[in-house]
This record gives sequence, C-alpha cells and structure tokens, in this order.
Amino acid sequence: MRKPPSLRRTQDLPEHHRHKNRRLKLHYLQGSVHEFCRNDARLALVVFNSGAHLIKEETFTSVPTGTSATGATLERSRTHTKLARGDPKHLTDAGDCPKFYDAEYFLSKEQVDSVGVRIDQARKKRVKTRTAHVPDEAIDECQSSHLAGSGSNSKTNMETFDDGGVMALVCRHNIPLFLANIDTPGEQQKYGIALIEHLFNHLPENATVAVIYDVACVLDRSLDLYDLLPDSITERLMLATSAMHAYVHQWACQLVYNPRLRVGLGLTDGEGVERLWSRLRKLIGVTRSSSRQKRLWMLDRQAGAIGQDLQENLGDWIRCRLKAVGHRDSEAQTVLAKCSLSLDELREQWRLQREAQLSIRAHHPVKLKKHLNSLLNLQGELYSMDKSIEATRMDVLTDASPQAAVKFLEKVERAHEITKETVEALYAALDVHESFPELEGVDLDFVRTLLMARDLKINIRKRAVGSFFEWDRLDQATGGRHQALGTKLHQATRAAIKKRTPALINSINKFNTYCATLDRLHKPEWGIPIPEPLPTLLGELREDALLMQDVWITRTPGKLPRWLEDSKVRNGIRAMLKTDRCLEERRRLGMEADNLCRWFGRELTAIERALVTASSLSCHAASSLPSANSIQDYSIALRLQQRKETLLRLKPRWCSPLASAARFDSHVQLAAGIALSAVSPVHAPPISFTWITPILVTLAIEQEEDVSHAATPHDPPRLDPVDDQSGANEALLADLLVNETEEDEGGRPSRGEECKKRESSPVDVLWALPEVRRVDTGLLQRLRFQTFDEFKPLSQRRFLHLATERTFFEATDLDIMANPRRLLNDVCLNGIASLLHGLFSQPSDPAEPHSTQCALFTTFHLPMIRYHAVDSEIWRRTSRTEFWRKRIWILPIHRKRPALHWVLCCVSLDTRELFLFDSFACPDPWMDEIPEIMRLIERLVMVANRKGYELHVVTDEGWTARPMVVEAQQTNGTDCGLWVLATIAAWLRGFHATGVSEGDMEELRRLLLRHLLVLPIS
Repeated sequence: MRKPPSLRRTQDLPEHHRHKNRRLKLHYLQGSVHEFCRNDARLALVVFNSGAHLIKEETFTSVPTGTSATGATLERSRTHTKLARGDPKHLTDAGDCPKFYDAEYFLSKEQVDSVGVRIDQARKKRVKTRTAHVPDEAIDECQSSHLAGSGSNSKTNMETFDDGGVMALVCRHNIPLFLANIDTPGEQQKYGIALIEHLFNHLPENATVAVIYDVACVLDRSLDLYDLLPDSITERLMLATSAMHAYVHQWACQLVYNPRLRVGLGLTDGEGVERLWSRLRKLIGVTRSSSRQKRLWMLDRQAGAIGQDLQENLGDWIRCRLKAVGHRDSEAQTVLAKCSLSLDELREQWRLQREAQLSIRAHHPVKLKKHLNSLLNLQGELYSMDKSIEATRMDVLTDASPQAAVKFLEKVERAHEITKETVEALYAALDVHESFPELEGVDLDFVRTLLMARDLKINIRKRAVGSFFEWDRLDQATGGRHQALGTKLHQATRAAIKKRTPALINSINKFNTYCATLDRLHKPEWGIPIPEPLPTLLGELREDALLMQDVWITRTPGKLPRWLEDSKVRNGIRAMLKTDRCLEERRRLGMEADNLCRWFGRELTAIERALVTASSLSCHAASSLPSANSIQDYSIALRLQQRKETLLRLKPRWCSPLASAARFDSHVQLAAGIALSAVSPVHAPPISFTWITPILVTLAIEQEEDVSHAATPHDPPRLDPVDDQSGANEALLADLLVNETEEDEGGRPSRGEECKKRESSPVDVLWALPEVRRVDTGLLQRLRFQTFDEFKPLSQRRFLHLATERTFFEATDLDIMANPRRLLNDVCLNGIASLLHGLFSQPSDPAEPHSTQCALFTTFHLPMIRYHAVDSEIWRRTSRTEFWRKRIWILPIHRKRPALHWVLCCVSLDTRELFLFDSFACPDPWMDEIPEIMRLIERLVMVANRKGYELHVVTDEGWTARPMVVEAQQTNGTDCGLWVLATIAAWLRGFHATGVSEGDMEELRRLLLRHLLVLPIS
C-alpha cells in the first residue's frame, strides 16, 4: 500500500528537512486537490478542475542543484468539493493505544475543537443583518427533516461508541482530500467548517470553491447570521446540496441549492463521499473493534490508496463523463425542438418562476395553518349548531309551543349570531389577509383545502423520493455499476417498498381529491391556480415534473404565467437547464483534460531534468569511492526512474477525445529535449548556416508597372504590415514562384487562359446584405469564459501545437497584441485564427459541428494564384486543411493596395456563394480579388480530384458574391485584423457576421492575448 499524502507547506517543515538535498514541489493547477505523492524525493499537490487556466509561476522552496520546483496559483478558479459524514464508528470497549502515526488526511482534534469553540462564541453574539436567498420557513422545514440539520440530533449511541463516524471532504472526481473524526453526538457544524477552512488554507487567495453538502441551505444561513468563517473565505465560497439529497429539500430550497438548477456546477452530482464510503465499507468491522489510534491509521492509509487509484483512472473518468453528457444533451435538445418557445423566452419564464416561488408569500407561516385548523373546526361546530337551531325552530313553530319557549329560542338564536360574529372577528384577528393580502375575499374553506393540499404534496414528495432511492438501490447492480445487495438485503428492500407503497398511493388519491374539491370551490376572480392531480402509477410519478413543484397559494395578477399554465413551457425550461448544465460540463471536462495533459508534461519534464542530473552525479561518483551520498543519489535516481515509467504507463489511459495521444507524445518529446538542453547546453553541436546566393525574380503583376524583388538571407521570415517593407514582403513568397521550365504532374493554366477567365468571371456581384444573415453576439462572452490575467513581462515565446501545424508567437508578436495601436502581422492573424479554429473544434465546445466543417486557409494561399504556383505546390501547402472534406472555406487576405489592409472571403460550396468582409466596406478592391479567388477555388477543386479525393464543385457558372457588411465598421487604421478575426470566429461558430462593435475591439484584443499567454512556453 502506498504511503498516503502530506499537505504540509514548505514553511511548516522542520528546518533540517527544508535544506536537505531533496526536491519539494507544490503544484497548483485548476480545481480540486488530486494527487498528493511524497516519497522522500518530492511532494506534489495537484489541483484539477477549475474555471481558469494557469496564470502565474512562483517558487515555494529552495531547490538543490539539479532539481526543479515550480508552483502555480489560480485566478478566479472554482473547485468542486463534497462534504458528508460516514459511518465508521469505534467501540468504546475496544480501547486505545499510544499514538504512533501522524495522520496525513485527518485533521487534528485540537484544530476541530478550536473551530467549535469559535463557533460557540460567534453564536453568542448578535446576529448579522442579511438578505435571505430562501425564505426561512423553507429552510426551517429542511432543517427539521434532516438529522444533520441540527447538531443536537444524534444517530450514534455515544455510550457505546467513543467515535461516532468520519466526515470527509472529497473533490469532484471522488478523490479524498481531508477527513475529520467525529467524537461528539450529532453532526455538528464544526466538522464541516473546519474542513472547509483547512481546504482554503491550501488554496491561493483568489481561488473560489463550490462545496456540496447535504444541508447546505442550513449551513449557508448560519454563515450569513454568524461570523463562523472570515469574509475572505465566505466571499469565495458557494454552497449547494448534493443531487440525490436535493429532492428531499423544499422546492424553494432546490431553486437556489440544487446543483441541477444552479449555474456553474455542470453535471457534478456531489455524491463522491457516498462512493468513498462504498470503498471504505470493508473496514467497518475491523476499525470498530481495533484500538482508537489504529482505526485512524487504517482509514488514513486506505484513503491514500483510494486517492492514488482514482488519480490513475482520471482519463477513464473523463471519457465516461463525456459520453454521458452527449446522451443527456441529445435528450434535452429533442425536448427543446418540440417546445414552441425560444431559449430567450424560456429563460425569461424560468426567471419569473424563480422570482415567484422564492417569494415569502409562497410560504405560509406554520402558526397560521394551526390557527386556521382550529378556527375551521369551530366553524364546523357552528354549522352543526345552525342545523340544530333550524330544526328546533321548525318544531316550535309547527307545534303549539308555549310563548316562553319561543322567547328562549330567540335568545339562543341571538347568542348564536353573536358567536358567529365572534368567530369572524377571530378570523380577522389572525391577520390572514394582512399576511396574505392576495387571499382577501377568498372563501375560508378554499384556503384551508389549499393549505392542506400544499402540506400533503410536500409529504408525498418526501415519500416518493424515498421510494425512488430504494428502487435505485435494487437496480444498482445493473450493468455492473455498483456492488450487488445480496439476497437478504434485496428481499428486505423489496418488502419495505411493498409495505410503503399503499400509504403513498392513498396520499396521492387524497391529494387528487383535494384538487377536485379546489376545482369545485374555485372562482375565476380569485386568480389562484388550481394544483394539478398527480399520477397514481409510481413509474409515471417518477417522470412527472409536477411532483417537485409546490402548490401555489397566492393570487396571480392578470393571466396565469406560462410556466404555471403550459406543461410544454415547463418541459422546455427543464430541457434548457439540462442543456446549460451539459454545456458547463463539456467546458469543465475540456479544461480538466487540458490540465491533466499539462500536468503530465510538467511532471515528466521535472523528472527528466532530475534524472539527467542524477546520472551526471553518478558518473562523477563512479570515479571515486562509494559514499553515503552516492548511494542516496542512486536511490533517488531509481525512484525517479520508477516514477517516470509509471507516468509513461498512464499516458494511454489519460488520453481522451479532449486530449489526444499526439499531445501527450509531444510532451514526452519536449520533456526529453528541455532536460538535455537545460543540463548540458555546452555539448550541443554548433549550428552552421549555408547561405544561398540571392536570386533576382521579376514578378508579372497585372498593374501598370512591374515590381522586382530580391530574396536575401537578411529578410525576416514574416509579413509585418506595420513596417512597409514591400520588397521583404514579396521576397517571403519567393518559394511560391515557379520556374518556367518546371513541370507539374497536372500542368497549370497559361497566362493567357487566366486572363480570359478573369474577363469572363462566373461570379455575379450583388452588393447587398444576404436575406438570411445570422449575427454572432456571444463571442466576447465565450472568450471571457474562465480566462485569466495576462503574464507580464511578455518576453517569452509561446507555441501553438495542433495536429497539423505548429505556430510560434515571438515576444514581438505578443507586444503587437498588447499594444492597441499596432496593426496585426501575419503571425498574429494566421496564428490566432488557428487557435480559434482549434478552440471551437473541441468536442466539448457547442460550436464543434460548425467549426469542423470549416477549412481555414492562411493569408499565404491566395498569393499562390497571383504568382502562378504549380499544382504540386498548391497541394503541399493546402492539403493539411483537408479542404475537400469541408463545405465552408475561410480565406483571409492581405490587401496591399490602395493601403495595407486585412480582409476576408468565406466560400460556401453548397450554395456557390462568396461572402466578402471588409471592415471599411469598400466594394472596388474586390473587383480585382474575386477573379483570383475563383481561380484558387478552381485550382483546389482540380488538384483534389487529381489526388483521388472527389470534390464535385461547379466553378465556371452560378456563383454569387455578397458583402457581409455594407457600412464601414472601422474608423481607425489599426483594427482591421481584429475585425477579420472576429468574423472568422463568427463563421467557425455557425454565423455569418460578428456582433462586436468598434468599442469592443480593445477588449477583444485583450481576450485574445489572454488565450495566447496560456500556450506553452517555448
């Protein structure tokens, strides 16, 4: 069994440990703590699954020669953790033994007790003023229905057990982080708060955490009322209930704390602690009768082994979650397709529903219900007395009764009228209409039935959800998902379900009777919605959304809201929320896969460097006598080699559709190269250059004069539109020029033929916006999603590694992006376009179906037509785009006349249309460029077919060119490249035009720079 992790910071280590010749490394990545692995040589804390990327590196400890220590902090990250109690108790009679082990996961008793003392002191102070997220009436009912809601409720007989259980904090991936031993009756809040506080002590000061707890609503209210945690923690803390336990809470509580209804939590269910208890259940019998210290030791060691095993299975976990997201999203999309409302309308209805159902008016006080019941009983007795008095009157009047009897009867009637008036006064004294002014004028019997129906539905919901959980318990072995129950437990569960079902069915029938009564008593002018009856078949009840909604007890002004009246709207809202959570989950899985791949590369690089250093030390020691230090160095090298082999074995398991094997392979190669270059740069062979004799090339250009350019070794290998170096710009394209004697396998059109084709262009230019024009208004929001602040200084080169290309961004390119007055160069425009294409083509991105159907060309492809490149050259430079498989071709163009300018042409092969974008909306320059674009299309079609890739596109007729904008979007002389990138992003996302404005250009530049800065440093 592996040694479990340690979470001590460097400054907490003893002095002699901090200065030993050992590598101590603390890694902060995104999200929850994943791996703690210390084996005398290193300590790694890996944090995955956050909402942001790595933004900063800093050293946490001094590192001896030949080793490496890097740390990273998070900016606005979010960690999903689960907090819950387990059942490994300890018998008092089992006794104790001397302490022999320092727990790695368990918090010390002193730390937990100090938190408890602080909580007791805080509760004695005056409560803080707060704005309630959920009405207190709903939280009170949640608290009373949960044993964990109050620390006084005890599930354990503390006379028999001295330890009542364990509270655990796990990450979103079910890996244990910290444990707390429960040694008091009840599940007191001090354990959960101590775990949360301990977690924040190991996270950066700007990290945010989402904690999922069974009674999160009660804990959240306590944090609002009392200073149980410092503001530096509470302002970065978000609480939610677990998905399974959420449905036992009141509906108003679910609206705020249910993870399926809360923004940002994706499909995190918060049941990781339950899975941890399932893995620890085999130790219950052993730990219950062992000594107290041995119990903690066994649980602590087992938690470490579980964490190590789950960390190795992270790739499988990501693939499984990604597959489940696809199924859920497709189901939700099917429901949305059947709904007649748009997403904006559904979101508005959801907002109205939340606003209405979170209103205090929607939750009647308990005392009011009690007084109403007593009053209604009294009113029932008065009604019986009315009948008796009426019967007596008939007898007295029909018979010849004495006059005295008639007088006494009149006195009784007057007394009865006074009693009725007193009852009415009592009803008025209850302030029903003051508490609920909407109920003024509503029949008292109707109000009573309505409140009874509301309470009965809450009771039905609790019973039904309990039965559904028992069904899941029976079905848990289906498909091998969980451990089977066994015959006896299976039969006991079936018997319990069978026993409880009749009572549940009777309650449903009674509720449906209330619904019928309310329908009979209802008057339209009251404006109170009538609750709909529930299905009596439990299978249908499980799928019915009405089960989770409370009975409406207030008036609705005017017409009933659509979310309350129309079942299609309610189904659409549920589907919309599901698609939102699926989108969040895809994004989170994508970032987790990226973090896993990035951590793999950094860890492997550190190991490679340490191995190279250890090898050099071993070679030096081999020439002298063996010593203790040399033996220790050999031991460390052996462990490092074993760690490296373990990482390499994990590589195929960690690959996923979101992080391909090619990315991991590139990290392996890069790690080996960086290690060698960092340790022994002097041994690298010298680089020799062979300069080619300058060649003078005369270009035939269809303007009034010819221009000559010389290609020399001093020309920079890039286009820089900021510096008007026309000679250098054209020399860059020298490798595109073709020798007149060179023969291509398919030949190329002659100059005269191309001129004829230009004169008879098959394109009709219609300078008007297309009838159907979809505008992308969400680009900035997409780019803002979980970004980070930029690195400073911008002096290190970054590289973009895609499957088909590799782009390097020099410090000068980063400076261009950081300066709002600089015009983009070719590296910025082509490189960022490739970055956006890769970003939107990820399976986790909603734009992936559109982006993968786009072939992205570069600004160097159209000049091949201008300079008459042969087919082999065209194929060599464009085949990586696989344009023959794509239906949209995106072609950025560098226009040099009348001024340096970036423009864009998007080609739709299916409709044979050219969509032209110029931020200045000038039509004249396109007249010269459209024939060149059509010649490029024709050449691409021909060369693809000659290479055996069928591409059936008619290029000689039926084409139309349309502008994407007809009014100038740009007023300065520097933002044209940004406009082109925004339009490229719009087409990659399935739109025709971008919705950004000129005022957004500065933010767009800043967001694109942020995405560049997260790229690996070269």
